[in-house]
Amino acid sequence: MSVPRIDRLHVALLAVLLTGAPFVPQPTEKLDAAALKTMTEGLGYTTKVLNSEAGKEKYEISLSEGGFNIPVSLEIAPSKRYIWLVANLGKAPASGSPKFEALMKNNAKTQPVFTWITESGNLHMGMAAENRFLTPADLRFGVTKVAADVAKSASIWQN
Repeated sequence: MSVPRIDRLHVALLAVLLTGAPFVPQPTEKLDAAALKTMTEGLGYTTKVLNSEAGKEKYEISLSEGGFNIPVSLEIAPSKRYIWLVANLGKAPASGSPKFEALMKNNAKTQPVFTWITESGNLHMGMAAENRFLTPADLRFGVTKVAADVAKSASIWQN
């Protein structure tokens, strides 16, 4: 006689019957590039493809905040553990300048959003969202937080 296999769905249904609590399915897998694009479009953003090469997909959406049109790029890190939400703010100020110092101090106000300088000398502001159980609400929070912090700190990064 074989014992019936109980899977996650059966456990969830049993929990609903025993507790009366509604069953709310939770995402269990990391987003891939196609799912990330679908999620941004599902949130109502027009999603521009910046890179379509497999494994290096990168998208861009635009948000209006504080009188600015802020393009935010989205890409899954090579490790697949994070989704980077990044705004490119142009050329970085010189190291040691008052603007550079102000930007570094501003990181304490904007965290988990932070600024950094790329190897090519560009200033970026963004954050990494964990690519685990990510919901549309989490993604919307991330991109709107990046855009809001870019707009709030414009007096520091604008040339």
